[in-house]
Amino acid sequence: MGWTLVDQADPNAEAGRLRLRDNHTTYLSLASSDGRVVLSDVLQRRNRALAALSVGGWGVKLRALQDLAIHPAHPRTNPLAVPSQEQYHVESNSDQPEVIFLRPDDKISFPDLANPITLVLKYDTSEVQVDSSVAGDAEVAESKDTNDASNGRTLKQSEQEEEESTDTDDEDLDGTDRRRTRSTPNPSLSRSEIVQETPTANRIYPVSEFSAGRGELRRDDTVAETVPETVAEESPEMDEGAEPNAALELEQNGAATPNDEVESRKEIDAEADTVATGAPSTVQNTASSAHNPTPSPPENEDEDHTILQAQSNLTAQRSPFVRITKTYGRQKRKIQLVDPQDEEEEEKEEEEEAFESAPAPPAKRARKSTNANEKNQPTTPTRRTSTPAKRKPRSSDTRSLMPSAETNVKNYWSTRTPKVAFSNSKAAEMKNLIRFLKSHHGTVVDTVQNDNSCNLLVVRDGSLRKSTKLLTALALGIPVVTDEWLPASARAGTFLPPADFVPSVVEQEIQVGFVLRKVWGVPQSRVLQGLKLFFTPALRRFYPEWAEVEEVCRVAGAEAVGAIKSANSALKEFGDEGPGEDVVFLGLEEGDPDARGLVEKGFRVFNREFFTTGILRGEVDVRSEEFRIKEVGGSQMEKGRSKGRKSRKA
Repeated sequence: MGWTLVDQADPNAEAGRLRLRDNHTTYLSLASSDGRVVLSDVLQRRNRALAALSVGGWGVKLRALQDLAIHPAHPRTNPLAVPSQEQYHVESNSDQPEVIFLRPDDKISFPDLANPITLVLKYDTSEVQVDSSVAGDAEVAESKDTNDASNGRTLKQSEQEEEESTDTDDEDLDGTDRRRTRSTPNPSLSRSEIVQETPTANRIYPVSEFSAGRGELRRDDTVAETVPETVAEESPEMDEGAEPNAALELEQNGAATPNDEVESRKEIDAEADTVATGAPSTVQNTASSAHNPTPSPPENEDEDHTILQAQSNLTAQRSPFVRITKTYGRQKRKIQLVDPQDEEEEEKEEEEEAFESAPAPPAKRARKSTNANEKNQPTTPTRRTSTPAKRKPRSSDTRSLMPSAETNVKNYWSTRTPKVAFSNSKAAEMKNLIRFLKSHHGTVVDTVQNDNSCNLLVVRDGSLRKSTKLLTALALGIPVVTDEWLPASARAGTFLPPADFVPSVVEQEIQVGFVLRKVWGVPQSRVLQGLKLFFTPALRRFYPEWAEVEEVCRVAGAEAVGAIKSANSALKEFGDEGPGEDVVFLGLEEGDPDARGLVEKGFRVFNREFFTTGILRGEVDVRSEEFRIKEVGGSQMEKGRSKGRKSRKA
C-alpha cells in the first residue's frame, strides 16, 4: 500500500514504476546518462531536478523545481461542452516556490523536456481477501450443517472458484461463501423475543391502596418514573380483595422500589449542589419530613388504622441520610451515613460552638446609630473569618510561572527564518545541507552578536566547547542545537523545532556543575550585572579575538570590561584599601607576573573560568573561593593575607 508514479506511455512496465516512500521527501530528477526519470533522496549535481515530492498521512505534496503541468484526474469542466483538457501550469520560482497537493490518478507532465514525459500518480491499496480458500475449507469441514455435495467438492473446483472470485473487487464481495458456521452464530429474531418474554424477576410491584397512600404522603419529593409500555402490559394487577401484605414483605426484606431509588438519588444530588454552590438545601427538609417515624394523621379520619401502621413500618426501615462533606483542595468528597434523628442535634451543637468561638467585635469600631429604634434592637453576633495574608511570591515561584524555553521555541520558525551560525560543527562543510538551508530562505552567519543577526547556533554533538560563539549565544538566549538538526530538517523537508536537538552533555554537567536545560534559550543578561571586570595583560593576550570577549561580558551584564596596564597601575588606582566587591580581576594561574603582584598585595584575582563557567551556570559568586587564584608561578600565598602587609577583607 503506497503511492507510485507510473509512466503513461507504458503503465505495465516495471522499470517505469517509481515508488514513493511514506513520511519521506524524494526528489524527481532527469538522469543525464540515459534521460530517464529517477527518484533520489538527495539532489545529484549531474542530474536535472524536476520536482520535490513529500509523502505523509495527509497525501502527496509537490514542489516544482522546473516548469510542469498538472492534469487532474477528475476535471471540473464538462468535457463535452469544453473540448479542451483542463490542466494547471506550475512555474518554478526559487524565491517563492509553489506547492500543490496531488490526488490519485493525477497526471504530471513536463513540456520543457526534449522528450516530454507524463507520469500518473497511483495509490496502491493492499488487497484484502474476504474469503480465504484454506480457512473456508476448514470451516466447512468442521460445520455439521453442510450437505454431502459441498463436502465432495474437489480441490480443483475450489481453486477455479477462487480465481473467478478474485477477478474484480465487486465479484469477490458477491461471491463470498454465505454458509453460516458455528464460530460466528447469528441469533434469529425469535430468540430475542424469547429473552424479552422470560424476565428473571418481576420488578413491577402491584398497585394497592398502600402504595397510593405512600404516593400522596411523599408527593413533593418524588420524581415520576416512566415504565415501558411493553413491560407494563405484562405486569398483573392486584384485585381489590387481594392480600396487601405481599408488597410489604418484599420491602421489609430489603427489596427497594423504583420510587425509593429515585428519591435517594434526588437527595444526594441536592446535597452535592448545596456543597458546591453554598446555597441552603430545601430538599433535605422535605425528605426529613417524609422520613419522620411519626407521620401526620390523614385528612380522612375514617380511613383504616392499618394503613397508617403500614406506612410507619415502611418509613422506619428506610436507608439513613447521605451526608457529603465539603473538602478543600484536590481531595475527594467523603460520603457518610447519618442517622436522621442525630442530624438536627449535630447541627445545633455546631451552631452553639460557632456562637461561642466567635469573638465579639471591638467596642471602638462599633457603629454609632442615630436612630432610637436601632439602639433598642439586640445585636446578633457574627463569626469573624480571617482572610489569609497575601504572601510575597518567592523567586522560585516566579521562575515556575515563567514559560519554559521549550514552549518559547515550539513554534520558533513560524515567525522567522533561520540565521544559523556554526561552532566546531561538521555540518558547515556539507554543501548539500547548506544548499537546502539556503533554498528554504535560511542564511549562514559567521559571528554571534547582539544585533539579531543570528537566531540559532549549531555545535558538534558531545562536550560543549566554551567558545565565544557558545557563550554569547547562551547569554543572548539563542537556542543551541547539535549538528544533527540540519540533516534531519533536510530529510523532513522543513525546519524542525530546535527544542528537539538540545545537546546532551550529562558528564560535563556533573563535572562543571551546571544544567544546560536551565540556561538553554533563556537570556543570561544578569549573570555579571553590576561587576567591573579587569583582565591582566597576559590573559588579554590569551584571547586573539579580544573584541568578542568584551562582547560576551557586556551581554552577560558586566558594567565595565577592560584590561589593566600592569599590577602597579592597579595598585596606584585603588590604593592600600583595595577595590570593592564590584571589581573583579581576572588573570592566569601560570606565567602571569601581574596576577602574582596583585595576589601578593592581597587583591582577589580569579581565573578565566569565573565568567565562562558562570554563564553556563547562570550565576557567579564573587565571595566563593572556587575560581580564586591563590598561587601564581609556584608562589604559595595565604588566603586573604599578603606578605608584609596587614590583613585585608576577602
